[in-house]
Amino acid sequence: MNTKIPVCVHADDPIDTLDATGDAPPPGMAFTAAAGPPMLPGTLSAREIDVLRLAADGLDTDEIARKLCYSRRTVANIVHSVIIRFNLNNRTHAVAHAIRVGLI
Repeated sequence: MNTKIPVCVHADDPIDTLDATGDAPPPGMAFTAAAGPPMLPGTLSAREIDVLRLAADGLDTDEIARKLCYSRRTVANIVHSVIIRFNLNNRTHAVAHAIRVGLI
């Protein structure tokens, strides 16, 4: 059985977690799940929900990136895509909007 174990490897972390085949991802990369179903207009992807929930909990971009095994840039891009899609002003507005309309 070739089952991948979710791991997150950052440049400053030791590579001590391997998948079931004994392979580790390259430094700075993580094993990822397959893409989910397409989003409906006015909804958030699972990644966007995860990021906004953690932002709502007060985590900054670096903390969110570490917790979700994303790069800092990926977290920033996810937040930016929500801001653009819903015509919002900033990250705080994105979190408030998502809470207000029940998306998170």
